[in-house]
Amino acid sequence: LLPQAPALREARASLGAATAGIRVARSAYLPQLQLSYNRQALGSSGSFDLLPSPFRFSGALRFSVSLPLFDQWGREEAITRARVTESVAEETAREAELTARQTLAQQLAQLRLAQAQVTRTQYERNRA
Repeated sequence: LLPQAPALREARASLGAATAGIRVARSAYLPQLQLSYNRQALGSSGSFDLLPSPFRFSGALRFSVSLPLFDQWGREEAITRARVTESVAEETAREAELTARQTLAQQLAQLRLAQAQVTRTQYERNRA
C-alpha cells in the first residue's frame, strides 16, 4: 500500500528529475561538438532548360569543437542549484513517506477501534 501512495510516487518522481538535473548541469563541462554541411550552386544561364546544368556546385563540411574554460561561474552555480534542488526533493520524498506511514497507522488504528466497538456491541446484544 505504502509505495503506491500518490504523494509518495510524486515525490520520488521529483527526486528522479532533480537527480537528472544534476547530470544536466554537469554536462556544461563537456566539450560541444558541431557538424554542418553546406552545398551551393554558382553560375548563370541564358535559357530556361532544366536538363543542361551550367552551374558549378561546391560543398563545405565543417566540424568544430568548443570547450568553454570560464563562464563567470555559471556552471558551478547551476550545479549548486541542482544539488540544492535534489536535497529539497530528497527531504520532500522523506516527508511524503513519513506522512504516508502516519496516515496508514492512523487508519489501521481506526479500523481496530471500529472492530473493537463492533465486537463489544455484539457481546452486549448476546448478553441481553
